[in-house]
Amino acid sequence: MIKVVTKFIAKNNEVENIKEVFAKIIPSIRKEDGNISYHLFQDVKSKNELTLIEEWKSKETLDSHMQTRLLQNALGQIEKHVVDINTNFYQLLI
Repeated sequence: MIKVVTKFIAKNNEVENIKEVFAKIIPSIRKEDGNISYHLFQDVKSKNELTLIEEWKSKETLDSHMQTRLLQNALGQIEKHVVDINTNFYQLLI
């Protein structure tokens, strides 16, 4: 299993725009082959900080997801509304 944690720091007053993009794509992504979970969270103290936590069955299914037009288009939209994006990839050990 692969877990992906992506932190987005939104520009001021841009959180709603980011949430709208994710609201449109998340239902489709959750149906993709190999997706276990896909959730967007908002920091309770820093409202401009959003964290996407996703789980995939394998690196191959994650790689396939990363190449989808749906995701590529969404990332292009999201990048307009953020000042920083940081992604970490984890594999299950125990």
